[in-house]
Amino acid sequence: MTAIPATPQQDLPLGDRFYTVDEAADITGLKPMTLWGYLATKKLMRTKIGGTTRIRASELRKLIVDDPPRSERSAKRMQKARAARVEQVESDKRKKAARKAGA
Repeated sequence: MTAIPATPQQDLPLGDRFYTVDEAADITGLKPMTLWGYLATKKLMRTKIGGTTRIRASELRKLIVDDPPRSERSAKRMQKARAARVEQVESDKRKKAARKAGA
């Protein structure tokens, strides 16, 4: 997955792909029901793939960068989720490098 910085201050490793609502919730730190509400009100645009709702990474980036959380609790939850996602990407990179070195 390629990391595409949203802004110099926020390097979100979202890449150019689609996410399920649950995956998007993990990335943003928001609850799935909140994201469903955003989809219903067209605050987020959805894409149907095989009957499954998906959210493009660029839509998540717009949500995080253009519409920051209004409450301190939401901000902390989003920050924690972002940090976990960055750590996951870094861990995947280390595992891939270790496999290459071992092969």
